[in-house]
Amino acid sequence: MRLSLSDGNNENAFSYLKALVRKGTALNLLCPQEEGEGTIRAEIVVLEPDYLVDVTTVDACFETNSPKQQIITKLTPSDAAKAPILLGNFASQLLDESLHHPEAPLPYAESVRRFFEHNALDFAACPDPLADFHRQACLQRDNIRTLIRETESAVRNFEPKEALLEPTIFAEALGLQGRMDLLQSDLSVLVEQKSGKRDFHDTPRLTHKVQLQLYIAILHYAAGIPEPELAAFLLYSKYADGMMPQKADPALLRQAMEMRNHLVAQEIAMATEPSSAEAFFASTHADDLRCNPALSDKFWFSWKRPPIEHVLQAVRTATQPARSYFLRMFRFVSQEQFIGHVGDNSPQPTGMASLWKIPVKERREQGDLLWPLVICPITEDAEITTSTLHLRPLHADALTNSNFRTGDAVVFYAVAKDAEPDVRRTVAFRGSLESIKAEEIVLQLASPQSRDVAFSEDVTYAVEHDHVDTSRALFRSLLTFLTSSPERRDLILGLRLPTYDGKGKASGDYGEFQALVDGACRSRDLYLVVGPPGTGKTSFGMLNILREALLNPAERILLTAYTNRAVDEICQKLLEAGIPFLRLGRPTACSPQSRHALLSSLVSKLPRIEELRTEILSARVVVGTTTTLANNPQLFALRSFGLCIVDEASQILEPQLMPLLTAQHDGHVAIGRFVLIGDHKQLPAVVSQNADDSRVEESDLHAIGLENCRHSFFQRMLGYLRAHRPECIYEMTRQGRMHPDVADFPNRMFYAGHLKSAGLPHQKATLCLEKESSTLQDLTASRRMLFFDMPKPSECTAKTNASEAAFIAHLALLVWRRFQAEGRAFSPDSSLGIIVPYRGQIMCIRNFLAKEISGCLPESEQAKAEALLHVNIDTVERYQGSQRDIIIYGFTVSNTKQLDFLTAEYITEKAAEGTADEVTIDRKLNVALTRAREQLFIVGNAPLLSGGEVFQELIRYAQEHDAFFPADRFRPQGIIS
Repeated sequence: MRLSLSDGNNENAFSYLKALVRKGTALNLLCPQEEGEGTIRAEIVVLEPDYLVDVTTVDACFETNSPKQQIITKLTPSDAAKAPILLGNFASQLLDESLHHPEAPLPYAESVRRFFEHNALDFAACPDPLADFHRQACLQRDNIRTLIRETESAVRNFEPKEALLEPTIFAEALGLQGRMDLLQSDLSVLVEQKSGKRDFHDTPRLTHKVQLQLYIAILHYAAGIPEPELAAFLLYSKYADGMMPQKADPALLRQAMEMRNHLVAQEIAMATEPSSAEAFFASTHADDLRCNPALSDKFWFSWKRPPIEHVLQAVRTATQPARSYFLRMFRFVSQEQFIGHVGDNSPQPTGMASLWKIPVKERREQGDLLWPLVICPITEDAEITTSTLHLRPLHADALTNSNFRTGDAVVFYAVAKDAEPDVRRTVAFRGSLESIKAEEIVLQLASPQSRDVAFSEDVTYAVEHDHVDTSRALFRSLLTFLTSSPERRDLILGLRLPTYDGKGKASGDYGEFQALVDGACRSRDLYLVVGPPGTGKTSFGMLNILREALLNPAERILLTAYTNRAVDEICQKLLEAGIPFLRLGRPTACSPQSRHALLSSLVSKLPRIEELRTEILSARVVVGTTTTLANNPQLFALRSFGLCIVDEASQILEPQLMPLLTAQHDGHVAIGRFVLIGDHKQLPAVVSQNADDSRVEESDLHAIGLENCRHSFFQRMLGYLRAHRPECIYEMTRQGRMHPDVADFPNRMFYAGHLKSAGLPHQKATLCLEKESSTLQDLTASRRMLFFDMPKPSECTAKTNASEAAFIAHLALLVWRRFQAEGRAFSPDSSLGIIVPYRGQIMCIRNFLAKEISGCLPESEQAKAEALLHVNIDTVERYQGSQRDIIIYGFTVSNTKQLDFLTAEYITEKAAEGTADEVTIDRKLNVALTRAREQLFIVGNAPLLSGGEVFQELIRYAQEHDAFFPADRFRPQGIIS
């Protein structure tokens, strides 16, 4: 079948596709018609429809009418803290309020207070005078109210009370996603607000018209609304006559979809073709982007051309190592962004497209889809408008296998009766998960909604992960890298050694950690702290270095880590130490204990911008995730820091750390020196592309130690400093987590025997039962470490192993029984943890746990034993940074392909200095084996696992230490089913 180049109106409408289509390219044909002779014609052709391009990305390219504009935009610094941007965002809130409170408008003071609370940092960093802000805001508020009222009277089917605010539609049919300002619940009326100026002659700006055309197309082609029944408006709230109706424009839509297809082809090339980025920056000139004939010379040369030329000039004039680093990291980030949209070629799809490419049943089994959920009954005194939703599962097991955590970004949408969840077939709302329990989840919506309009108690709802694109800050930081000071750039590239003052010494007394703190004081640029499991990286490493820094009254310190969990832990340590701090981030992503320190929580006490700015400038300790800090460069526009301590640094990719390494304040580096704390032998950063795609081939990058983009900056610098400046490294060796018998194998295998016990009471304790016994109950009470060899199951799925799950459930019950017998309190949060590699196995174990409780215990004990149902069963990745008294680790695997998955995270390292021998370090296994304080029980099929080099050593170790037992030995007890 051949595709006609005509769309019915233009004979060559799709001729441009010849240059974009390759073998295997996916095309979606809208409204196809056969023309005979094996030819098919379509109204619209969508290239790679699984790649959902944001509507605003497409319309922004019409400023120059070139898809190349998007590459420049990615690299251009953000202007979030400018008065026009603030006014535009506030105008959006005023639109929301005018619809929610039409009869009794909120006082202006209340409106601006709410806005100030959520945009405090932007206000504090805004360099523009704000004297005119309130006048303009009041004018726009009055215009919005008047225009909405007038339009309601003039347009027959416009019902403002039926408005949905900022809903998102994922239109896979068009390869687009869009968040609309106002969409009527029946999808018949669309209003897009603009707070800025119209075009000349009081006409809509081209970019705004393109945006409306794409929204109209989404509602028509994806939602099935006939175009004649659609009423679409551009609301220019700056003007009293700003409500401007828009009709469908097929010619403009064709141009917009052509731009969208060019953008996707460009993104694919940047992500997958090694030479694309280099060719673009080598051959592109600023004037090549001037494809819009409407651009006047004055506007082009005064406003549009300078930032474009700034980007291109920075790349062109960079030194060879810096340019090579920029181009390789640009391609790496581009590929991560691409996979984040459409996934990779693995059997298990990832990225945004996984919401429709993975079957519902699999998404539920993996815990990535929560459904069916229903809205909890609303009390009579509840607010009509809400940003918080309470939902309960319709079935008891709907939340059992959840792969969600507090603070996760989510999409939430209704599911029609007798239908399966499909985010493409409905209107979705974005938000974050405030809390999740077995009986209820609480969502915080990104935009408030009218309860009666947006939600119904008569339908079910689904919650899925939102795949938020965080690449913008990473791209921006790559340009900042090129424009940073030569000294900082050379440090990043390993072209100069960190400055080290051998005579420096800490002012305070830190006991056994004195050498650690002294070293941090002597290192003037970069200091690495290597912290194996249980050595107190945060409690002792971070906290002692911080205490020393605070002895200098002028010092200002930034504390950060990649995950919210790690930042919560940092905040907890600060609270325990009585150290005041300021935290940046969202309340839902922050533990309740430290929410009082959030910037948004301080606004009520600091109603004036100058007071807020003073608070930010005077805070000696500021805390936030690396992502939060990267997305808020306004902080560095306000102030600089003498020291930044990065926890979990071995889990942070180079581009993810680059926004901090290259941050600038008043033309100088914003952060003076860095202390990076991590352990490269534990799990690394999560990378979507495989190791072959992320491998570095450039010889000049090999020379600076960059072998693979999936390695952290911490790992690269560790190798560099060990070879050239070992005094800038401190390795912690005293661990206070594991009993020596639990720590013995990972200590020998992964840490060359360097880990020493801290001698804490639980590390010296003896087991209650030391004698030999043939029963499983006694065996688990007499060994610190046990390996149970499970026979290969006759039947199992790719992600579950029922016989192994049953055995693990029984082991868990035995652990609980022993706690009862010994009079110890059993806590699901600290006593027992279960680690398995697959989400499906988690559900399987939970089911067997319920059967064990009901089938093996008298009714009088069952209620108490239900604590077992709340034990955390999770993957190794989710357990990193956690600990439990007893850990059960189940491998689950039943074939060699799964073994490859288990052993994917390994590195090799010299066995000892001065030797050529290497040891293999399995980072995933290392984490799993080092979570237990008192006992570790391992369950798996030994013959299969022996195919892995390190697993073979683990099995041999268990055999040599009388800790290896065939699980079949316990079959008479009826444990294995």
